[in-house]
Amino acid sequence: MIGLPLPRDLLLLLHVTLPCWMAAGALFLAGEHSRGWSGLSLAIYGVLRLAIWAVLVIALCIWILLRDGFAPSSGLPALVLIGTIAGGAVWGGSKWLEQRRCTQGADFFAAYAAAAPTERRDMIAAQPAILAQPTWCGIEALQYWFGLDHEGRPVLSEDQDRLGGLHLLLQAGLMPTDQMIYDAARYGDVEMVRLYAQFRAAAGLEPWPPRAASAAFEAYDNTDPGSPLRVQHLAALRLFVEGGVDMTHKTGGMPSLADRMERAGLPWRNWLIGPENNTRD
Repeated sequence: MIGLPLPRDLLLLLHVTLPCWMAAGALFLAGEHSRGWSGLSLAIYGVLRLAIWAVLVIALCIWILLRDGFAPSSGLPALVLIGTIAGGAVWGGSKWLEQRRCTQGADFFAAYAAAAPTERRDMIAAQPAILAQPTWCGIEALQYWFGLDHEGRPVLSEDQDRLGGLHLLLQAGLMPTDQMIYDAARYGDVEMVRLYAQFRAAAGLEPWPPRAASAAFEAYDNTDPGSPLRVQHLAALRLFVEGGVDMTHKTGGMPSLADRMERAGLPWRNWLIGPENNTRD
């Protein structure tokens, strides 16, 4: 046999494979525990690591095949080369289908938002799977079109009936996740928060998740005192308090919501028994 013996070829293959796979695995794992665009970015970096590995492995296998021809030492590189090409095709096809399904969800909610209220029931009936198993980009599109903009105003006009359209989706089986009510609370969308909590309670889920309540408080506390948005954030925060959120819950080592609200001068205890007398604003 010419050149390096086979065991050394295998050792070289391991030196190429293990670092790339470990790095890609760490990126995919981090992406699974992230949400939205952060998770997608980590997944893309993981894919790039695997792409680098694939290029290196293919180059190594081609080099061995060119070096040894149809010698016994070429058997494993040939199998690896064929398996890499086949696996890449299967994986690429599955990712393409996954991305296509994701964008279909986003396109559906965009079209649903733009449709006349009288047409929306037919659209829901034609696409029940999108509500039963919504994709993350579909949910982001839903939250955008039926939520508030950065100035606290509805994206849809009054004649487009955003709350009526959202109510139809929830009635048809769309279940508001923790992330959905979190985003609504972060934007101070009182009507959306109330609607989500209503359907979550009916489904036996926690209607007032503490993480979403913390998002409402942080949005309030980080908003300029003179901004009209502060009133909306305060109203959203009050919904959680009146709804019975666990005020002692701590997230990520942060002080409890009760402690932070008291430091901010918010009389949350009064909200539990009657009209509040907030002197801060």
